[in-house]
Amino acid sequence: MSEMNNIILLIIISGIALIINLVVTPFLISLSHKKSWYDITNDRKIHRGNIPRIGGIGIFVSFLLAVFLFVVICKYTDIRLSTISRYHYLALAAGFLIITFLGIADDFFSLKAWQKLLIQITAALIVSVAGFNLEFLYIPFLEQNISFGIFSHLITVFWIISLCNAINLMDGMDGLAGGIAFTASLFYGIIFFMTQNYTAAGLSFALLGAVLGFLVFNFPPAKIFMGDSGSLLLGFSLAVIPLINNSDGGFSQTIFMPLIVLVIPAMDMIAAILRRRRRNLSIASPDREHIHHKLIDFGLSQKKILFVIYSFSILAGLAAFLYSLLEVSKPNSGLPVFAAAWCSCIALFLVLHYKNKARKKKTAQN
Repeated sequence: MSEMNNIILLIIISGIALIINLVVTPFLISLSHKKSWYDITNDRKIHRGNIPRIGGIGIFVSFLLAVFLFVVICKYTDIRLSTISRYHYLALAAGFLIITFLGIADDFFSLKAWQKLLIQITAALIVSVAGFNLEFLYIPFLEQNISFGIFSHLITVFWIISLCNAINLMDGMDGLAGGIAFTASLFYGIIFFMTQNYTAAGLSFALLGAVLGFLVFNFPPAKIFMGDSGSLLLGFSLAVIPLINNSDGGFSQTIFMPLIVLVIPAMDMIAAILRRRRRNLSIASPDREHIHHKLIDFGLSQKKILFVIYSFSILAGLAAFLYSLLEVSKPNSGLPVFAAAWCSCIALFLVLHYKNKARKKKTAQN
């Protein structure tokens, strides 16, 4: 197949996922209203009213069906996929299934933090043991690889769990987590296609369509939320897809590129952990100081907040694309782009933190 035909196939797969979810999500909304499956409101939640919370199921169903069709089509064409056996695909499917059911269980029964962590570890281990691993760290200036050996499984599990929870923490406003995942999936798909990792590109475009189908019903004012089933699935997907790498098991394309694309949720999670540890609270303790909460406190509407965060996410995606272009031409030449993206995001968070702190102090004095 020509490159143009490959592009058309990826667009078709994305379109199939979109259409499936456009059919599945209205059914989920109707079912939720009949069963009164609504998201619980509290002082941290922005929404009011009875909103269903099982949109993640629609993302899961449409994503998995689209991926299945993609693999079947590739089997009968000459698209060169990464060397993955049916057992590897089964391991991936098992991981996606476990993480989605974990989210569903948490949405309905509010599982304890240790229970969620244990199940997340199980899903991540299945993927890691199947061979989707971070195997070494390349030291640029020394031009040496440090092998992780048996610790590769531990590091891979940590990577997957971290992104699962980073996206989960961003799911606090209509269209927010879904929009970030949509942007990440788009740039994942483009970058993996550019680097001829067609398996990862196919999964990225399938996720892109599934998330877009959900966003149609989640953009403010939302008719349905993704729930933990959706946010954990998206985090898991965005962590695992880069591990399906047909070049190496190191940090370059596998970690640095995704950490540029997802710099905002990653930074928001790090800030939350530091904030809670500074206050001697559990890192699992909820609060109302995530980036979208700070922007709300400045008086921005939900749509304006989405515009701000979407804009930064697109810029991050473009930076990741530039990073990948540089890495293709010369290994490690993209590291300044990685550093610039993270320094810019840190600066954004610091400005928001101190301006919000000054605003609260001024309000208290008045």
